[in-house]
Amino acid sequence: MVYLIGIVFSLFIVLGIIYVVCVSKIDKVENKYRNEASTMDTFLWDIQHRLKKASEIVEKYGVDPETIRDAETLGLGMPTSLQMLKLTKYMEKYENLKHIDRSTFSDAADREGVEKLIMEIEQLRRELIAETVAHNKSVNAYNSVISRFPYSFVAHRKRKSTKSTFYYAAPADDQ
Repeated sequence: MVYLIGIVFSLFIVLGIIYVVCVSKIDKVENKYRNEASTMDTFLWDIQHRLKKASEIVEKYGVDPETIRDAETLGLGMPTSLQMLKLTKYMEKYENLKHIDRSTFSDAADREGVEKLIMEIEQLRRELIAETVAHNKSVNAYNSVISRFPYSFVAHRKRKSTKSTFYYAAPADDQ
């Protein structure tokens, strides 16, 4: 009888250790995913901020700022689908900004300011697209971990679900 109690007790200890290891691993890959998603949010915020600054400049020259500015607030921690939607929207506004005739600007500082913002947005766009590789790797690692046994059991108990990868269809001139 004592022998049986020892086996049951040992089994509970082993199961407890397995559970703790699984929780730790899931939390680790989830934190990596959240860090990468946060980085994507930061790039989107930077692009939005520069579009807003550009719209303030071009508004002085009779250009409708709504063609460039995104009036909606940008929430951090957005799901990937919303991040992709925001990036697509920002790139449309960026294209609008690039096609504004800046030769009509009477102030050279405004022309240079808009040119600088265009270059910064382009650089941010390229960095964000490069960051999607790290983001998608973290998503794939997370999804892989929570789909394997015994992690899947723990993930189900903690109500974890698979995450989406980030996809951006770059304009033809980028490919």
